[in-house]
Amino acid sequence: MRIGRLAIAGARALLLTAGASKIEARNQVGIEIGNSDLLFLKIAAGTRGETDLYMRDQYGNTTYDQAMLPDVLIWNNLILGRTSEEIIFAKGWEFTALETFTYRTGRHYDYVGRIFNRTEGFTIESDGLFHLLASGSRSRWGAFLLNHLSIRYSRAIWMAGRDHPVSGTTFQEWGIRFSR
Repeated sequence: MRIGRLAIAGARALLLTAGASKIEARNQVGIEIGNSDLLFLKIAAGTRGETDLYMRDQYGNTTYDQAMLPDVLIWNNLILGRTSEEIIFAKGWEFTALETFTYRTGRHYDYVGRIFNRTEGFTIESDGLFHLLASGSRSRWGAFLLNHLSIRYSRAIWMAGRDHPVSGTTFQEWGIRFSR
């Protein structure tokens, strides 16, 4: 099996959430090595910055503030990784092998909420194994099912220091997906 795909990719996104109460910007760069049947290796690093489009006073009253739109600055916050009181900033990287195992780690900085934590997690999924089985399947329906069915398990943990209430919080997900 020879390598038929080598990709170095970068992406930027600017997102407004539902109700336009928050603005989020993302930056990601990575490398992928594989062929048409299987992605052998993927390494990606990314940053994310977000800010609210409203201000809350000490009584809980909120006012919409369009002037906060430029607070998530691509260069300062996403590229250089600078943080400020207005920006919730996250950075991290992931490593994927054979479309089967992914390891992720990162950091989260929220000065307003006073949350500064490390995150770490993994995903085990059937995609790589199913693609290999499909390439050797003699059954058209079996190959179709193996190419379009995905089963996955993910687990992540927040580590924010011994005395922080979110420290040790774990997230788990089981998933079954059928795609076209």
